[in-house]
Amino acid sequence: MLSIAPPPTIYLHTGTTDMRKSFDGLSGIIRGTFAADPSDGSLFLFVNKRRDRIKALWWDGDGYVLWYKRLEEGTFETIASPNGEARVRIDSTKLAMTSSPIATRSSPTVARRSPRRPPSSSNRTSSSKNRRPSLRRPSPSETSRCSVRSARGLRSI
Repeated sequence: MLSIAPPPTIYLHTGTTDMRKSFDGLSGIIRGTFAADPSDGSLFLFVNKRRDRIKALWWDGDGYVLWYKRLEEGTFETIASPNGEARVRIDSTKLAMTSSPIATRSSPTVARRSPRRPPSSSNRTSSSKNRRPSLRRPSPSETSRCSVRSARGLRSI
């Protein structure tokens, strides 16, 4: 028989959250700021300052579940608390609207770092000033004429 759990109560943290926090850090916010029990089966949502990342924490009966989403473009919708509280209770419709990105012209776009690429050979100059010294061993013909600098000056060996 298939049993479907009733939809959980959904709470959105209205302030900004450090996205480095994980299970224990987010459950500490729930206990401290919300004065709630994180293991009551409710779904708790946390958004970062730039509003491009969201974390959801939920207790499924035998452990915490943590979801994390990062937007490549746009931001998440901001929901303000009418009473200035630290959390807002939302329904599943608002959750769907909140978790989908808003792409507006007024929202700032954040440039993402691209992975470093090695310089192409066409960008290298053939000038000897810009070349790095070679780390290869000298050939026997090159070692036959070596110069040694000593306290008395430069001598050929």
